[in-house]
Amino acid sequence: MHAVKLTLGWLFSLTLVLGPWLAGLIWWPGMPGWVHVAYPIAMFTYLAAAATTTPDYDETNLGWAGGMIDNPFSFEDDHNRMGLAYAIFLLPGKVVCWTLVVTWALVFSKGGG
Repeated sequence: MHAVKLTLGWLFSLTLVLGPWLAGLIWWPGMPGWVHVAYPIAMFTYLAAAATTTPDYDETNLGWAGGMIDNPFSFEDDHNRMGLAYAIFLLPGKVVCWTLVVTWALVFSKGGG
């Protein structure tokens, strides 16, 4: 089961990291040169943020009806809702980081498995 999760993690990671750049090469043949520099920098920044940041929010205070309706009398639920949005935004990057960490541990483990 561990191998299946790791394989799916690698497929997802390669799709997330290389997919937008390859799609740009295919569907935007006259892509300017600055995109080839800016894309890896932006992707590295996103993955670094995902690896080092865990948004803190209270999932019990997201507004009325389980977060579907904004509570107009509280700013705290707005803060929690934004924290949830950041957590969801960073989740794909966390999957990529998990895949790299598990692969590193498997390749360089001294216990042999």
